[in-house]
Amino acid sequence: MEYGTVELVREIKILKDMTSECILRIKDVVPVYNKELEKRKVDSQQTVDSSSSSINNMGLQELYIIMELADTDLRKLTQSSVYLDDGQVRKMLYQIL
Repeated sequence: MEYGTVELVREIKILKDMTSECILRIKDVVPVYNKELEKRKVDSQQTVDSSSSSINNMGLQELYIIMELADTDLRKLTQSSVYLDDGQVRKMLYQIL
């Protein structure tokens, strides 16, 4: 398995189970497979073992994570003329950390 793959899968699983109002929920995870690798598998009638842990064997090229839409983001908030009191700033910094 490539470096970071295990961590990525673990983080996605954790994020899918979280139910805080401060965290955007994952709606869907869309894998994009390498068409050339899939074509070679079909041509050679080779099947991938479902217990195989190698991402390259599955032909996974990209992974899109679809999340719910946020009302705003930190960039918009920091560039706006809205004044934040100390409590609001502390709460945002706590959520970031």
